[in-house]
Amino acid sequence: MSLYKKISMILALLIFTTALLSSIIFAYLWIDRSISLSYMEASFITSNNENQSLLIILNDELKDKSTQEIIKKLETIITKHPNKNLFIKNQDDHVWFGDIKFEFKEGRLKKISG
Repeated sequence: MSLYKKISMILALLIFTTALLSSIIFAYLWIDRSISLSYMEASFITSNNENQSLLIILNDELKDKSTQEIIKKLETIITKHPNKNLFIKNQDDHVWFGDIKFEFKEGRLKKISG
């Protein structure tokens, strides 16, 4: 067998091996990311369901409270947790507590949304 044929066969074998290894690595990464995304999605759904449940509880407990009562409760929470980055923003018929919006109508709480 000539030197040219040996080099050609070695080169072809090297290319085939590289392509095979690349395919295996790609398949592993694809499967790994698919599993990770599935876990992240399940975690997001669980967290979102828990948040929705808490909003239902808060809406039920605080519905029809006055703006002043709600602001006083929120200020109490802020003083109890000075190390947290909590804030209150009062705008017309809305009071914001971080990213949570308290909606008022005629001075009474109507809805809490996050």
